[in-house]
Amino acid sequence: MQNAIDAEAKQILVFVDQQQRTVFMLDNGKGVVEDKFNKGIRTVGQTMKSKSKLGRYGIGAISPFNKCEVFYFISKGDQRGYVCWPFEAAKIRKATTSLKVQPVLLKEPPPMPTLLDTAIDDYLPTGKWQTMLIMERVTEDKAIGLINMDEFEEKILGALGPRMQQLGVTCRIVVIREDGKTDERDIKPRSYAGTPLGTFELEGNLCGNVTLELYRTPLLPGRKTREGSIGVSEAEVIYPVPWANVRQQALMSAWVKEYKADLMPMIDAFSRGIVEGLVLVDNITLHPERNKFVFGDHMVDLLTVLAAWYDTDGHELFQEEELEERDQHQRRLVMEVLGDVGEWANAGGEWRNMLDEIRTTITFGRVGEGHTDFAGGELENKLTTRSGKGGAGKQRNPSEPKERGPARGPRGANQETPTGVMGAGRRRSKVRDNSTGLWIDVVDFTLGTQLFSFDRETGELLFNSGNELWSELYGARERRRTAKNDRWIKQLMKWVIIEVFAHLSMPPEQFDAVCELLNKRAPIFADALIKGR
Repeated sequence: MQNAIDAEAKQILVFVDQQQRTVFMLDNGKGVVEDKFNKGIRTVGQTMKSKSKLGRYGIGAISPFNKCEVFYFISKGDQRGYVCWPFEAAKIRKATTSLKVQPVLLKEPPPMPTLLDTAIDDYLPTGKWQTMLIMERVTEDKAIGLINMDEFEEKILGALGPRMQQLGVTCRIVVIREDGKTDERDIKPRSYAGTPLGTFELEGNLCGNVTLELYRTPLLPGRKTREGSIGVSEAEVIYPVPWANVRQQALMSAWVKEYKADLMPMIDAFSRGIVEGLVLVDNITLHPERNKFVFGDHMVDLLTVLAAWYDTDGHELFQEEELEERDQHQRRLVMEVLGDVGEWANAGGEWRNMLDEIRTTITFGRVGEGHTDFAGGELENKLTTRSGKGGAGKQRNPSEPKERGPARGPRGANQETPTGVMGAGRRRSKVRDNSTGLWIDVVDFTLGTQLFSFDRETGELLFNSGNELWSELYGARERRRTAKNDRWIKQLMKWVIIEVFAHLSMPPEQFDAVCELLNKRAPIFADALIKGR
């Protein structure tokens, strides 16, 4: 694909037939002139391209050797027509001198498989393509046998996306699975989807001009965290190397180890995934392996420039994004906990009775007629305790007329009392029907040290993100959350919810005393979580 982009192709087609172990790749670039290609295969490893080209290391002609037994390179670079260069891996391995491949002039384009011909009919019609690569008897390994289209797309866009966008290149991937099913994906380069955070122009002594283009990483569907990547690229030709690779190179450098305290805050911040974008540098050199840079004084200068910018300006920007990401992630955990609470309620038993009582105890818009329980039936006809104005501590029979409190928020007076997570100035409903009237949010109490607080009048259960215990379980200190941290926080919230529900029918004074006791017992529960792993 790099060579196709270098040849100014606007459309690239990749066709993988897992049944036949065959790969076709076509593009509508300029094609290859016969004399130039012949010279290229005689000088493998010695590029004839300028630095502004992606495939400038002279190894493209041999790159398929370790993936197939035979491949054909077919191109129409002049008026003679299509020229085919056949490569057989077995013969080439035996060659003791320079690589020699006899080209064959084709009278007409080679025939294509029916499925391929059909797939490309509206994308790259016959006669429009200039170059084709055919790989036969492809090696049977995971790369060819377990193609994940999402991962394939991300890999292509991660390596070539900025260059594709710059030049207006698109790509179509077609895969014939071993079971005969067909997967097809059109890959179009996209600009960063997140909110722009700014463009920053820096200057180094050796690395020259450095341009940072940064964006807020969006949360993709199905993901629990933001997983963006910052790429570093030569400014002349955009071929970004992921920051993870740059980090790995940096950590192996003796110079970085010596100045680790000054550099690691920036290196770690760029690695967190909450911000994505490009770092374009005038004077650094891409390594021939194309997954790292030649690490020398110019790269050292670049890291120094980025660390200085992070200390003065970048720290605040990254900190704001980190707090925003943390806030969103904690609310997602709350939603998951509320979903579990709903499942418990549907299970019936003791939970069912407890939740029935909660409906008439929490005065968040007072449960009125038309409200049903989680199982879809009517509330049980039993005496319940209620709290709030005009009814605290009194018993009420459900057959009596039911009071209604004032409507709150967008629900209106006659809508079901929802269960949900609070945030961004309004309550977001988890469900509209069959709900408990419980609202949960995670906020920093600032001056308070307790783990949680609960308001019986509004049904609002607030967890303190500034609490030392919460921070420890959440992984805020290490700034590296894992699935284990998520599990601990969810179990902690569930424990508090269970205890609050179990004591909610108490008189207010006793209930407040229980909440105070729960805040004191929380470290014991958390210690059990951590030791239990």
